[in-house]
Amino acid sequence: MVNKVKIYLTIFFCIIILLINIGCSNNDADIRSLYATAEGKYTVHIIGEKSEREMATKFTEFWNSDSNIELIETIGLYDSQPKDVKLRKKLKLSEFPTIIICDTKGIVKKAKNLEEVYVYFELVKSTSNK
Repeated sequence: MVNKVKIYLTIFFCIIILLINIGCSNNDADIRSLYATAEGKYTVHIIGEKSEREMATKFTEFWNSDSNIELIETIGLYDSQPKDVKLRKKLKLSEFPTIIICDTKGIVKKAKNLEEVYVYFELVKSTSNK
């Protein structure tokens, strides 16, 4: 009887550990989907509680300039859609809008406004030209 209890407890704990690992890997995969796919490129994600289309339009103009188009791979816009709310929770964001810049390895900058983003990319360009 004691052996059966040990076996059941072992199976129970293995299932719990498996479920925890599946949950953690899904969170990591969602966040990794924000990362750039090419070395030396960046993705920019504008995350708000409401539509931030005006900010996205201004940033697109910046992106389309000759010196920036080679650096930025994609722009993402996230608002109050259920999947976007889930992403905000996973990223542990509490202030909006937040602009997240990612390279191939992870999040490299969280900014509160476009000026911070512009400064970041000017810094990237100046260090890559050296």
